[in-house]
Amino acid sequence: MAKNVTSEKIQLTNARLSFPQLDRPRAFKEGQEPKFEATFLLDPSDKEHAAIIARIKSESARVAKIQFDGQIPKSLEKCWGLGNDLDKVYDGYADMFWIKAKSAARVPVVGRRKNADGKFPPLGPGDAEWPYAGCYVNAALTVWAQNSHGRKGINGNLIAIQFVKDGDAFSGNRTAVPEEEFQALEDGGPDAFEEPAEEFA
Repeated sequence: MAKNVTSEKIQLTNARLSFPQLDRPRAFKEGQEPKFEATFLLDPSDKEHAAIIARIKSESARVAKIQFDGQIPKSLEKCWGLGNDLDKVYDGYADMFWIKAKSAARVPVVGRRKNADGKFPPLGPGDAEWPYAGCYVNAALTVWAQNSHGRKGINGNLIAIQFVKDGDAFSGNRTAVPEEEFQALEDGGPDAFEEPAEEFA
């Protein structure tokens, strides 16, 4: 029996981001290893997305066939599917194809532009292009077949994410922009912060 049969790299373009966990890892259940993760939504009616969906399905079938010696289980669990088939159709999932991917290591997150040296500067949660639920991103991932720990399934491995453009935030999940939330405080006013001169050089 093969172990951790992994697909070729799959590139997602202009996918809508959902349930991102990119700043810190999270354990799905108590006792499990915390992981970084995200779910991506693709539109089956879009020609480019339809081709990506077909590749996800074909690579999933290929690695499963290797993992299970040509006999793919009918009950094979998958990290992807149609939003309409879920027990709960989440915001933005209607008529969309979704795929979830995880990583034990921190995932590189970059913006639209490179530096003068031709490299993408890494983003952090405070950056303007930090991805949020509802924005559009590019992503690189693989799928791999599991036959262990009582589970037979196809999992997604998240490699990297690039912010592409803004979108309507899902259920108010976008990180608040301070300029949109607060007014400037007058210097020396009763609500102004004191300068922490003794704490920082």
